[in-house]
Amino acid sequence: MQIRKPNFSPNHSTKAQWFEANPFKTQLFNAISMSFPFGEGYFIKSFKQIQNAGLIQDVELLKKITLFSAQEAMHSSIHLEFNRYLASQGLNFSLANWFERRRQFCDIIFDIKTQLSVTMAYEHLTAALAYANLKHGWVNDVQDINIRNMWNWHSAEEIEHSSVAHELYEAVNGGYCRRIFGMLYALSSFLFDYSIQTTINLWKTGDLFKLKTLKGCASFLFGKNGLAWIIGHTSIAYLLPNWKPLNNADQLAQDWLRQHSDQFKVIK
Repeated sequence: MQIRKPNFSPNHSTKAQWFEANPFKTQLFNAISMSFPFGEGYFIKSFKQIQNAGLIQDVELLKKITLFSAQEAMHSSIHLEFNRYLASQGLNFSLANWFERRRQFCDIIFDIKTQLSVTMAYEHLTAALAYANLKHGWVNDVQDINIRNMWNWHSAEEIEHSSVAHELYEAVNGGYCRRIFGMLYALSSFLFDYSIQTTINLWKTGDLFKLKTLKGCASFLFGKNGLAWIIGHTSIAYLLPNWKPLNNADQLAQDWLRQHSDQFKVIK
């Protein structure tokens, strides 16, 4: 695991419709980007809470937590830059206040291990989508190289650190029932949040009721290698008692990072 500072800048784009042929795909990915700085901040916080509680003594695991947090902070920085570009196009994160109120509520009712279980579930979902993106080339037809590199770099690093949350959860003996609750919470939030924000984005761009949008939605969600099948499969796999994080995706991520090493500078 390394800390990498990208050389590319996603605010140099000139189109809000960067998936040329698919308004739904564009606005879904925009909605996901809008949520990343908030979500990644939550992930870092959930790790730090466990660390500050003195529950982890393993030096190697503590080092992984530091690298994980640094990678997530870098992701947030790049997506904040992209989100500012989206805002300049009239696409703001409409659910920001809802995210904050929900976080405050969860901080009250969830203990730190339960918050970690939510983080682990989100990390699993994100890593599965990252793997699908690199494997199936979801963004490889994007003409803007800055946006293409942003999503692929982020995907590679999500895969790279996909096992850290699980290692931490196992180290604090989080348990199976708490793990399942974390996934149910994360999955329901994932589906609700992105459905709402994507719909708002499509409304703002005037694409919500277009046939082109409906076709793009059906194709990306339910076509071959569709998002719905991937989410369903990876969620079911997570419920199995012997579940482990992705173990067949790391080579794909490392290949991309090696082939595109000119797109970032290794800091540490």
